[in-house]
Formats: sequence, C-alpha cells, structure tokens
Amino acid sequence: SVMDAASNQDGDALTDLEEYRTQTNPNDPLSQWRVVELLPPLSSNELRLTWPSQINGRYRVMASLSLTSPDYQPIADDIAATPPLNEWTAPPVNPSNLFYRVEAYWD
Repeated sequence: SVMDAASNQDGDALTDLEEYRTQTNPNDPLSQWRVVELLPPLSSNELRLTWPSQINGRYRVMASLSLTSPDYQPIADDIAATPPLNEWTAPPVNPSNLFYRVEAYWD
C-alpha cells in the first residue's frame, strides 16, 4: 500500500506523518512515542515527565482527573523542543491525583 501523511501502515494510533515527525517506525506498531520517565522529585509534591524531543517540535502537557475521560485539559503549552529529551515538572498541586499525557505538534 501507498504511504502518505494520512495513512497508518502499522495500525497504531499515529499517522505515518506523525511517526515520521516523532521518528518512530511507521511499519512497526510496537515503535511508539511516549513519556519515557515519570519521577517524583526528591522534595515537594511535584512530578517530573521526560519524553523524546525532536527538532522543531512543540509540546503540550495535558491532565485529567480520570484515565478514561476524554476531558484532558492543557496545563502547559508551547513547550519548545530540547533534543534529545524534554523535561517538564508539574507544579505542586497534588499531581498524584491527575493523569497526564503529552502531545507533540509542529509549526
């Protein structure tokens, strides 16, 4: 089959264009872009997220009170890429009660 921006050769959640941008393999459903580290800092009630970062990428951190809720709200936006990894620390608002996800986008 033909690969284009809207195709999804491996049937995962990302289009082939999104896989190209995140530098994952568009032919391998196990090749995924994801948060690689989730750590609480040694002091305070903060949480640190780390994910792969690509040149020209921008990132948005989203949070929800429920893992199954589609109601994720942006809590940090327009985070510039810092390859090879980005790191973001949640404010000390009791982050253990939230579910997080990171979205990648390009200008």
